[in-house]
Amino acid sequence: MNLDDLKAQPRWVCYNDAIEKAPINPRTGALAKTTDPSTWATYDEAQRAVSRFRCAGSGFVFTGDGLVGVGIDD
Repeated sequence: MNLDDLKAQPRWVCYNDAIEKAPINPRTGALAKTTDPSTWATYDEAQRAVSRFRCAGSGFVFTGDGLVGVGIDD
C-alpha cells in the first residue's frame, strides 16, 4: 500500500500539539475519536482543516486492520 492508497480512505484527522496530539475532527474542529469513523474525514478535508482550525498537521487513523505506522519524532 502506498500513500495514494491511504489518501483514498476517509480515515484522516487533524492534530494539535497544544493538546498532546489529540485527534481533531476535520469537519467540526471538535475532538475526534479513533474508534468513531463519523469523526474522521477524507485526506483533502483534513488538509484544509489544518489551517482552518490552526492544527499542527493531519494524520491517518489506524484501526487494527493490519496496517501499522511508526512515529518518528522527538
